[in-house]
Amino acid sequence: MAHLPQLSKVSEVLSIRKHDRHHATDIICQVVRTTASTFTKFKFLTCEVASDENSSIRRRFSMKVWEKELQKARDVVVTDIIRIRKAWKKTDGQVMAPNYVLTAHDLNVEFHSHLGLEIEILFSSVLDDVKDFSFLRAEKTNVTIRGKVDRLPQAEGTFWILMLADANNDVVEVHLKSCPELKTGDLCKVHGDMIKQDGFLLMRADECSKMERTPAIFDPSDPLGLNNAVVASKAADEMAIANKAAEEAKNKAVEEIAMANKAAEEAKKKAAEEIAMANKAAEEAKKKAAEEMAMAKKAAEEEKKAALKKGKTSTEDKENSDAVVAGKA
Repeated sequence: MAHLPQLSKVSEVLSIRKHDRHHATDIICQVVRTTASTFTKFKFLTCEVASDENSSIRRRFSMKVWEKELQKARDVVVTDIIRIRKAWKKTDGQVMAPNYVLTAHDLNVEFHSHLGLEIEILFSSVLDDVKDFSFLRAEKTNVTIRGKVDRLPQAEGTFWILMLADANNDVVEVHLKSCPELKTGDLCKVHGDMIKQDGFLLMRADECSKMERTPAIFDPSDPLGLNNAVVASKAADEMAIANKAAEEAKNKAVEEIAMANKAAEEAKKKAAEEIAMANKAAEEAKKKAAEEMAMAKKAAEEEKKAALKKGKTSTEDKENSDAVVAGKA
């Protein structure tokens, strides 16, 4: 997201009446300080809203979350933008400690938690990269910001100073341990800690990466293209991975084709062998049938000869018998 949620106005905070716990006024604010108590078990939030006359001017109020509702504010940290529903204004009187000197930024308004209180985190640098530098209002560790190079890094003692700008042309000063290869207008992603140095808020970075814009339809709410930009080295890595995957897929396809051709060749060879074996079996069957026929023919011939021989013997025996009979006569 290029633009942060719009903060509530001072007049909205002041419109909430004492002891009205069921009003319809939601307060959208940014947390600039948190304090927790171990003994009385509460979490104290110092929050900012926008001035009615000038939205860049902030005014502060406090929110005290008691033990029973601590779960609702458990994940809230400094710089979060939150929505508070049904805030309870307990008193109209002095709420600051007696020895506290009110400043022009203090509203001297304190809200308390109750059963119906709701707290919703709308934006957090813990979960999102900061692309609108108006969000950077307090010291915080482990912050990632995105912006364009407004001015090239300049050496300052043992570190380099880089000026980054957001889409609204707000700038933030970044202190780097080394000088990266950048050009004016390049998109950058920087990670580090927001610190105050002589009252001035800046980022002490431990990592700085150049980013590449990705082709996309122009989004008026993101003129710099920060939302879709990717770290240049990451883009190169992703391209290398994609090329490697394509090469592996190509090699796999070639291997599969070779295996398919080999399988087809083996199937063809096996089919040829089976045909040869079938032809051989048919030939042997034919040969065997011929042999059996020859043997049967031979057996029949022998039987015929035996029968003829037997018939001739019978005739001769009869003739001999007749001759014997005639001699006796």
